[in-house]
Amino acid sequence: MKFLIITHAAGTPDIGPNQRTYFLGQWLSKRGHDVWIVGSAEFHKYNVKPAELYGDELNQRLNGVQYTWLKTRPYQRRNYEQVLNQFSFKNKLKGLSSRVKAYNPDVIITSSPPPFAVSIGLKWAKRCKAKHIFEIRDLWPEIIMELGGFSQKHPYISLIRQSIKKAYSNSDAIVSVKPGDLNHIRENYKTKAELKYIPNGFDHTEVLDEPYAIPSLSEGALKVVYVGALSNYYAIGSLIDAAKLLENKPVEILIVGDGDDREKYEQQTKSLNLSNVHFTGFLPKKNMLSIIRQCDVAFLGLKDTKANRYGISTNKLYEYMYAKKPIIASYSTDFDIVKSGNAGLSVKPESPIAIANALEEMLSMSPEERNVIGQNGYEYLMRNHTFEHISEEYLNLIDSLVK
Repeated sequence: MKFLIITHAAGTPDIGPNQRTYFLGQWLSKRGHDVWIVGSAEFHKYNVKPAELYGDELNQRLNGVQYTWLKTRPYQRRNYEQVLNQFSFKNKLKGLSSRVKAYNPDVIITSSPPPFAVSIGLKWAKRCKAKHIFEIRDLWPEIIMELGGFSQKHPYISLIRQSIKKAYSNSDAIVSVKPGDLNHIRENYKTKAELKYIPNGFDHTEVLDEPYAIPSLSEGALKVVYVGALSNYYAIGSLIDAAKLLENKPVEILIVGDGDDREKYEQQTKSLNLSNVHFTGFLPKKNMLSIIRQCDVAFLGLKDTKANRYGISTNKLYEYMYAKKPIIASYSTDFDIVKSGNAGLSVKPESPIAIANALEEMLSMSPEERNVIGQNGYEYLMRNHTFEHISEEYLNLIDSLVK
């Protein structure tokens, strides 16, 4: 079969997040299918822009998968400039119509967020008599309204809702990486599509793993690590406040990453006069597993949003599991894989006291006891969240659509 995957965030291991479509494409290719991925050349989460790697030649074949990055409108700030970038991606897609017709895909997957490209994907699917799958990683506009404080009548929200309704009404299938999203869609939207949960995952065959020496931490301390974006969504402030409660305990916290709120968190640490919290700044993904393995416990916090109750899908969770580290999960969800996999302690979101208590519980355990918990997470990951498994789930879905 021929697959066309349309995704604004077409990351790769060299470019950076988001890499779900990259690994899905690799595994579909390994199974003998032809895959073409079309993405935006401009995206704020890229570590390196495609043009910086490939110059003006934004058509590359990577490990058997054809990639095309469209030259979209650049943006520096996540405001109206980012919205203009999102719509420029949709408009640039139109210029590929003749190439898509010649390629003649059997399956078109349009991945959101953002959802605006779905109208193009649906149009091409109809023209090529292909099956159209709409994949969502977050519920839009619900998550945007909650995090951004937008009203129902905001023009941006109205445009998102128009795209979402069109996708739900006309797609052959809807895939979500969060199991609870599907019930929300059934209850709030009209759709005849087949709905399927296919989780996010980790590729265990193409692991980036280069040694990196972490900063010198206190001898004998429980080493706690967070890796990833330093943004308000990940509730790092609660972890720092928990560190204040533990400043007389042998607990050291290592925060690895960069982001819009890094300066705020560093200032918070300074104002609390903490010596048990350390920042490394941005480090390459190739060093993440090495850093995590040198620590004893991994932390994942999320803001207490309504959308989280439908499920949690964040790549750092899978990295923690692959590194076999017990996890402190500070969030609220009805679908908690840390709890399902017995991979750590799940505690109240945005609660420094709950986080501190969980870290004290980890501190009271022997290394052997923590190792058992980490091993539980690793085994759960390998059973449920490899891209070998995810690609198989996609092919099972397509088989059901063509019967």
